[in-house]
Amino acid sequence: ALGKDHPDTLSTVNNMASVYGSQGDYGKALEYLGRALKGYESALGKDHPDTLSTVNNMASVYGSQGDYGKALEYLGRALKGYESALGKDHP
Repeated sequence: ALGKDHPDTLSTVNNMASVYGSQGDYGKALEYLGRALKGYESALGKDHPDTLSTVNNMASVYGSQGDYGKALEYLGRALKGYESALGKDHP
């Protein structure tokens, strides 16, 4: 068994959040994204690309809800993390 915080498990949790978001169930999407984010941070660290992808996904859900301030907060976090992990000039 891979366990609840294994990256493959968390990828599925992230994908489930995407389906909930596509259905307009933003609360459920954020619940699953929060679970994935917590697991990725624990397993891979805050600046790992998989973690940052989840942060980006959370921003997308907040944007879809019209919570643009929260969306920009999460996008800023993702940008800062990507620049830190990959460098500002990464393609």
